[in-house]
Amino acid sequence: MFVFQVPLVVLLLALIKWRLPGEWKNPRHSSFDWRGTGIFALASTCLVLGLSYLPDPLGIVLLSIALAAMLLFVLQQSRHTEPLIRIQMFRESRVFSMSLSTALLMYASVYPLTFLLSLYLQYIQGFSPAHAGQIILVQALAMAILAPLAGRMSDKVQPRYIATLGCAIVTIGFFALSRLTMDTSVTYISISLVLVGIGFGLFSTPNNNAIMGAVHSSELGVASASMNLARTIGNLLGMSMVNFLVHVFLGDAQFVPEQYPALLHTIEIALNLALGCVVLACVLSALRGKEVKEVTSTTH
Repeated sequence: MFVFQVPLVVLLLALIKWRLPGEWKNPRHSSFDWRGTGIFALASTCLVLGLSYLPDPLGIVLLSIALAAMLLFVLQQSRHTEPLIRIQMFRESRVFSMSLSTALLMYASVYPLTFLLSLYLQYIQGFSPAHAGQIILVQALAMAILAPLAGRMSDKVQPRYIATLGCAIVTIGFFALSRLTMDTSVTYISISLVLVGIGFGLFSTPNNNAIMGAVHSSELGVASASMNLARTIGNLLGMSMVNFLVHVFLGDAQFVPEQYPALLHTIEIALNLALGCVVLACVLSALRGKEVKEVTSTTH
């Protein structure tokens, strides 16, 4: 699994070197904020560990430390002359801050879906791992087809319109999946996953375009890092939510047929929580405002 990525990365590096135009470095030199880096490293480490230990008291303590460290990081960055992240960016551009919030909510909702459906298809429906994977794959295929097309459209149309449409389609897909029963048909599940894939394909690239287009060219690196951070935190929060629900409703015992109704109930709760996050993301996406591009679009 890991070695398979190596030739792809080498190919990407070659394409970047030979085919990607433009300057890679900011002409303005600035010193590195080691103190801010240390504070953020402490916050992110405690966040990851704290979520993994929930609901134990140690998890609560670590999350409290993470929150305190993140507040300290924001304070330190707002006062630093050459910060890692210029906090004022989030206040200056509503498009930037709300697009990041939308991304966090969307990734928190969609990322755990593969895990949830793999449990549902293998244990409740009785499919083999290979068959379950083939069913889940339709979401990724739909997303892969739509994402490049949506990116090109977002260069001509306001990205929020396309991204909001994508959020709305994902909402429909999640609403359908939240109605799963013990004997839901594969066709129903596949159509629901295609809707999620189409919606997320329409959302992801235009939303990224909106984030990168909302900042000055000198801060593209920070915008890109913030975008990746929002995605990573969203993935982390989504999986932590699912793991917490599994711990509460199912415990650590091996899944047996007697537990399948409880497993289905857990999956329903997780999908409904994800549905709520997608609805909120849809609202934020619609309210983010009109993008005023300051830099040439960067895609895709």
